Amino acid sequence: MIIILLYITPILATLLIAAPSFASLAMRIWVAAKSGEVQQSNEDEKRKTLVTSASDLPVSELRKLKPFVLYQIWLLVKGIAALFMFPIAMLRLSIAVRWGSRVWWYSPVNLYDIWRLAFIYLSYYYARQNAFLTAFALAAIVGISAVYEMLSILQNENGILHILRMPRHKVHIRGIVESGLILVLAFGASYYAMSVANPTSFSRQLSILDSIYFSVITIATVGYGDIAPVAGHAKILTIFEVLLGLLYILFIVGIFLSVFFKHQEKEVNRKDESA
Repeated sequence: MIIILLYITPILATLLIAAPSFASLAMRIWVAAKSGEVQQSNEDEKRKTLVTSASDLPVSELRKLKPFVLYQIWLLVKGIAALFMFPIAMLRLSIAVRWGSRVWWYSPVNLYDIWRLAFIYLSYYYARQNAFLTAFALAAIVGISAVYEMLSILQNENGILHILRMPRHKVHIRGIVESGLILVLAFGASYYAMSVANPTSFSRQLSILDSIYFSVITIATVGYGDIAPVAGHAKILTIFEVLLGLLYILFIVGIFLSVFFKHQEKEVNRKDESA
């Protein structure tokens, strides 16, 4: 009941803030969508044909199909993240329609992060109420949304992933750091739910602080050894966080290198123009 109320509240606020503006915007989107409806239907037919005939393809063709399968997995992750963030996305859009988009440039808070933190809190709450599946599901959804936000700054060029040189949205270091913190808390909630459900999952039963501490040292690939996973499911989840921790570190390093090389390129161009 708490989850339903939390999910519906931003949607109701959206309707109260900018219902007339959204009606006009929806009409313009519908007209634009109708113009591209034929082209989209053709693309959908191609995808259906590709999937239904995959079982009859030779190995050489299946190798070409691999990027398509990965793309479908990416769509699944994107769909889960979009469904989870939908109420806050609508609330942000309604505020921008009513008071202008500048409000978000000067706002000290990020509604997306507040939304995720609220669900992480619910995850810890349900773990303490012995609703372990609900707690783990909430933590998993929050973690997926954080991973999607980090991966959304990548683009695929000839099978190689690159950080967007001309990003579709402005990439902030603060946003990447906040996503990392959300990921830490989401894994911490999962560890806490596991420990409460089965105290032998780790070398000792974890408190809330212990679970966050273990998540931090795991994603940072430090591994002091004072807390260790014992049960199989705890080991598997720890492996996932270690791999995501390595990916996260590469993200941070890659972004700093991208900014550095872009600055160097501007300096060279400026010197060439002045010479």
